[in-house]
Amino acid sequence: MKKTLLTIFLIAFIILVILINIASQNNSWENNQNESLKSNIEVGLESANIDTSDITSIEKINDWQEGPRYRIICSGKQYIVYSYDDNQVVSIRDNNSNTIYENKNLKIADAEDSDAIILKYDELGDYGKEDTFDGQKYIRYYIPKGKYEVKSLVKNSQFFIEGKKIYKNSSGYDESKTIDDISISKGETKEISIDSNSCISLTINSNISLTKK
Repeated sequence: MKKTLLTIFLIAFIILVILINIASQNNSWENNQNESLKSNIEVGLESANIDTSDITSIEKINDWQEGPRYRIICSGKQYIVYSYDDNQVVSIRDNNSNTIYENKNLKIADAEDSDAIILKYDELGDYGKEDTFDGQKYIRYYIPKGKYEVKSLVKNSQFFIEGKKIYKNSSGYDESKTIDDISISKGETKEISIDSNSCISLTINSNISLTKK
């Protein structure tokens, strides 16, 4: 009986080792064929002064709002990579969720309509203006009044239509009136109206096109 149990244990142990080796090979940095993604990850890590010659593994984990996420091991340390579907690396965080790299040169596909207004998060562009709320500057977009067809240029976008006027609320903080809160995914279209007293505020990583109707 003891010999039978020992045999079963040894077989189970061998199977476990084999499975671990297979998983390790599948997640191997060297064996990964996505050279575009790997190159972009290396650029991000090198900008943070991290030696990329010791990257050993890359593993796809659950997606974030805008695309795939990956776990990589470099010099024994874990990093989480946030990317787009086209392999652009948006940001990289360390094991403590500190952002060690943020891509300031993301290429966002413009709308097909050459007359469309393009609004990109954290970029002033032609319509952005820095407004101050409680000493902090935020970009809001002052586009001409009218009706617009809106599309998202990334996987998901969210934006607010707000009143231009900034006032103190009952707690003494600066705020503006929220007229509408709109979420839109790539491939969708929505219609909005902007009047002379309203503007647009984008949430993080949102990029939209607006075509006047």
